[in-house]
Amino acid sequence: MSIDQNKYIKSTSGVGADASVPRKDPILRVLSNNPLIPTKTVKNFSKPVELATYFGTDSEEYKRASFYFGFLSKSVTVANKISFHKYNAVDSNALIYGGKTQKVLTDFNTISDASFDLEIADVTHTVITDLTTATSLSDIASLIQTQVQSETESQFSTATVSFNSTRGSFDFASGDTGTASISVTQSLSGTSIVDLLEWNSTAIFSDGLDSQTITENLNTSIDIDNNFTTFLFTPAFSIDSKVEVAQWTQLQNFRYMFVTSTSYAQAQAHYDALNLYGGVCVTIESNVDGQYHEMIPASIAATTDYTKPNSVKNYMYQPFSGATPTITTTEQSNFLDSIKINYYGQTQASGQELSFYQKGFLMGGSTSAQYINVFINESWFKSSISSELLNLQIALEQIPYNAIGVAQVTTVIQSVIDEALNNGVISANKPLTTTQILYIGQISNDENAYRQVQSIGYWLDVSLASKVENSVTIYSIDYTLIYAKSDSVSVINGTQVLI
Repeated sequence: MSIDQNKYIKSTSGVGADASVPRKDPILRVLSNNPLIPTKTVKNFSKPVELATYFGTDSEEYKRASFYFGFLSKSVTVANKISFHKYNAVDSNALIYGGKTQKVLTDFNTISDASFDLEIADVTHTVITDLTTATSLSDIASLIQTQVQSETESQFSTATVSFNSTRGSFDFASGDTGTASISVTQSLSGTSIVDLLEWNSTAIFSDGLDSQTITENLNTSIDIDNNFTTFLFTPAFSIDSKVEVAQWTQLQNFRYMFVTSTSYAQAQAHYDALNLYGGVCVTIESNVDGQYHEMIPASIAATTDYTKPNSVKNYMYQPFSGATPTITTTEQSNFLDSIKINYYGQTQASGQELSFYQKGFLMGGSTSAQYINVFINESWFKSSISSELLNLQIALEQIPYNAIGVAQVTTVIQSVIDEALNNGVISANKPLTTTQILYIGQISNDENAYRQVQSIGYWLDVSLASKVENSVTIYSIDYTLIYAKSDSVSVINGTQVLI
């Protein structure tokens, strides 16, 4: 035996400065009104088979995901995730979609005191049912429904219980629409059938919710989970509704890109309505079942691995296996190019037909990104710097308001700049126009700053600042980063002189 050394020297071990704020993924968020998506929830899937199991192979969600995951990039990468959020345009019931394990009648109709506690909107009703007279699974649902409806509260008295033979599940819908939570637990009396019904962890529970505007739906979605870069709505929207989405997108300032489609006949109307708003990508729709051409740029974005060298993409010249061209004439192509509407087009070289996405335009004014690649790259760059700076705040006891604090922030930003130089988001040795040179001088207050942007691709200034808010001094470290964006060559012009 010996005296514990902690009496003399005591040390405590722990991992410090571990990254706790993840980077944003360049994936797609789908806002769908499918009732299988629970309200106030985001569902993530990593492969089509997961959606087939969850939604069924006949669902639009599965078909869209199959198209989305079907894109194979030139660097042989595929999207690794897609997310879904419930688009709640109308008042919704509280719902239960039970688990889908095969149900056996004899597991139920031997129970004379089947029970569970059902809670809706903070009202709990203990259901006790004699199931011995049931001759089918539908009878089981009917007997349970009768007992649920014995509670006078309208959420229960007009509720429905059914057996869904397609899913193989027992499903429930509350009597009223509107905001209401729902849960099922084992009762203290009777024989619990919570697990037999699969109204347990295998079930889909969806709270009732009041209807929301398009803007409210989008805000709810990012409040729950903002890990996406592109997004779309599956319900068919009028142009006016798309304008509301576009207005929201513009306000997000390079965080999310709205992808939508139009017919050729409605292309001009879409341009006229949406051209004021940045971050909006419009693509000519496909009439082929299972082809969703507006998702092509979302698929391309999701296959971008920013950890790899030279990984940024030109969204033009991207072939999509299995996609059918919608535009095959120069006249149509020129018209759509003039109004910044994208399409999957077909050309010809030496008698061989070639199809690819064209031209990668975005709506928006002069201060908005005009091309998809610029927008997606800036979205990655901006969110990555934000994540790393938040990691710095969490890891350190404090960032001091002095030169040391400035150095700490500069180091973190520089680390992401180095990534951007490696993956191609920042373009070094890029020629600048006279207007760009003058603008850089104005923004930086440094007439030579453009030389740095031109040679190494960026100019960075980090400095101390303070301001008084509500009689309290707020100390901050402010940074200004000017960088040369990565532009993609879309046309090659040649002159061949024969002597």
